[in-house]
Order: sequence, then structure tokens, then C-alpha cells
Amino acid sequence: MTIQSFKNAELENVIFGVEEQEEWKELAAELGMGAQLSFVKAAKSPLPYPLLNQSMQNVFGALCPSKAEFKAYSKTPIPLEVLKELSFCVKENYFSTIHIWYDDKAPDPIAVGTVTRHQAYYKDATGDTKSTAYEFESSAQAKNWCETMGYTCVNTYQETNQYIIARWADELRPMPELKAMALERLKDRYVSEWSKALKELQSKLASAEETLNLYLLGEISEWDLRRNL
Repeated sequence: MTIQSFKNAELENVIFGVEEQEEWKELAAELGMGAQLSFVKAAKSPLPYPLLNQSMQNVFGALCPSKAEFKAYSKTPIPLEVLKELSFCVKENYFSTIHIWYDDKAPDPIAVGTVTRHQAYYKDATGDTKSTAYEFESSAQAKNWCETMGYTCVNTYQETNQYIIARWADELRPMPELKAMALERLKDRYVSEWSKALKELQSKLASAEETLNLYLLGEISEWDLRRNL
């Protein structure tokens, strides 16, 4: 069994204790670094796992279409090293949820953490519309903040980001190979559907004149004609 942790070793020096964290937060706040503070809004230390970008989501989503909350995952045993990573993530409160992505036939799972944050749009005392950063754990929390501040909440929005924690398999293939495998999976899934749809369209084209004549003779309605599209 081969295991890959995606924890960023360069961030090991900012996974720290309470006193150091408070100093880090104070300095970031003093410097007006709101984007940095968003990393520790709910967590004990900055998030050390890489963002699962759209390309990676699509590749792993094609290869691992099934998803289970990590506590409910029962397809294969989770290796000890991965359990340690999950324990660390829970302890540091990094994620709103953690899921295991896998495939029924060839699991090769990955652990993915999701961070969901909410922002509020509100009218202040002058009537101007403003917005907060994505800093609240729920829409209700965002609305409550507006009420506490004496503002009128106009709306709330959420932002969801996914991060890859670890993956494990008998053989960990590189991304180019995974992309090639994902392509074959997608071809198997969609090409037959597209071919069937194409044959149906070709059949409609072949009988187009007959169908249009039926319409002109009043034997079928325009609705029937459009349904044939």
C-alpha cells in the first residue's frame, strides 16, 4: 500500500501552539492581512493542504465517483498514516466536512476536506450596502452578526473550497496517467450515450421531409413537430 500525504511541509512552521497562533493572528490583523486571517477563522492554525483545483476535481471525480463522509467510509480499511492525517485535521478544525472519494470497482481512494464559509451583504447606518469577507461558518451566523452590529442583512452567500488531504492505493499513479485513465472512463460513460443520440438525430433527418409534410397536411401539430427536434 502506497500513501501520499498532501500536507505542505513549508507550512510546518505555522502549525503552532496557542501563544504563537495568537501572536501570528495579531500581527496579521495589525498588517491588515484579512486574506491570511481567513485561513484561521475557525481553525487552530493555517490550512496546510493544497486546494483541489477544478482540473483535479474533474479527474478524481471521474475516477472516484462515489463519496462517503469519512466516519461512514467502509469500502476498504483506511491506512494508519491516513487516519493520523484525518485526526490532525479534526483536531485543528480545518474543514467543515471530510469525505473519502472512491470507486466501487477499484477504490484507490482520496481524502478530501471541504471548507464552507459565508459572507453577509448588509446596509449600514448610512444606508450604504457593504459586504463582509467569507468569514462565517453559517448563513445564520452571518445574519446574526448583522443584527448584533445593528445592520440590516440584505443577503448571504457561501463559498466552498475543497482540499486534498491524502490518497492511497497499491500503486500511486502520476497525474498525467490519472488524466488518461479519467479520459477512458469518461469515454466509456458518455460516448455510447452520444452515439445513441446521434443515431436518433440521423433517423429524424432521414424522415424530415415526411414529418414536415405531415405538419403541412395538418396531421400533426407544431408541438409534435418541435417534440421531434
